[in-house]
Amino acid sequence: MLERFLERLDLWVADAEPSADLVLIVTAWIQSRMDDPFEGVRRVEGFADLWFGAVPASDDGLGNVVTCCYWVSVSTRTVRCDLFSTSTWPI
Repeated sequence: MLERFLERLDLWVADAEPSADLVLIVTAWIQSRMDDPFEGVRRVEGFADLWFGAVPASDDGLGNVVTCCYWVSVSTRTVRCDLFSTSTWPI
């Protein structure tokens, strides 16, 4: 089950004002978290259940990429978004 992803996406969109195409890329990536929440992300050191990574294909050509940090509870099969942000490479 995905939790708080759309709420956090809305906050990021309001702050970053990304293009409609970029919002679609991020939205598709959110859906992929249901299939495999560990794909393409890494565990945040010091936190057993916190994961972080860049959204593939979200590079804006200026060195910025969309990133996401979220919690995974294997026991409850829940993936809860913490935040989306725009970061610069390297991440």
